Amino acid sequence: MAITGQTSDEQEGARSSAGSAPSWQDVLSYDHFQQIFTVLEAAHQAPPGVPFKETMVETLARVFGVHSSTFFFGPTYAEMFTDMNPQVQGIPNRMMRNYHDHWFEKDVFALPSAQRALTHRGFVTLEDISYLPDEQREYLYGQLIPHGLGSAAALHLRFRDGEAILGLFDGDRVWTPPDVIAMQALARHLQASTRSIAIGGTEALPDHCAALSPRLLEVAELVGQGLTNATIAERLCVTEMTVKKYISRIFEATGMTNRSMLAVAVQRRR
Repeated sequence: MAITGQTSDEQEGARSSAGSAPSWQDVLSYDHFQQIFTVLEAAHQAPPGVPFKETMVETLARVFGVHSSTFFFGPTYAEMFTDMNPQVQGIPNRMMRNYHDHWFEKDVFALPSAQRALTHRGFVTLEDISYLPDEQREYLYGQLIPHGLGSAAALHLRFRDGEAILGLFDGDRVWTPPDVIAMQALARHLQASTRSIAIGGTEALPDHCAALSPRLLEVAELVGQGLTNATIAERLCVTEMTVKKYISRIFEATGMTNRSMLAVAVQRRR
């Protein structure tokens, strides 16, 4: 029984025209659907491991018209940014070395606000991050913009054995609201399938500390605990200079370039 003075048909019409937000199906164009299906098909056909990473960086860059793309993977969100062997396209090796040496901790998508947005929506652009601290602004203006990559966006995926962030970079790519909705829809569909995939295939993550001598491994463990060189020297009854030499030898043997990466590798062994 209608208690508002409206007939049942009138009430139904009022509900359907009450100004509800349009669904993503209503917003996206034919081209958007073609882009989504192209990426999903490529992901479906790609084997796990490196072939999957190669397929994703190539397909995303080509389909969405960006100059460069990256695929960083790690057991946790924070560890993605320390990936020593990311899959990249359109970014020179020198720039990636510079990223690992100086910038990974200042990555704009490593911010807690970016993490919340990415894990909730699956895709965000640089413009979606309302506030950039000084360190992240330094990364933007010192690393990205000088290399023509000031238009940055990221897509987040979960796998059975970890998480991945897929970066999309360009000089002047503009992500319109429908573009963003399309990417978020793509992220949801990709995540539905990648959660059951081990991106490392059947291989375990590499143990970068396996080749260290017992003494160097002991020093690495102490670095992993966040101890300073002075504290480590006191703990081992050696000089600070000796500790510095130990750490230099550890970096040389493992290929790592800073204490944060070493700490992550040590924690992974536990």
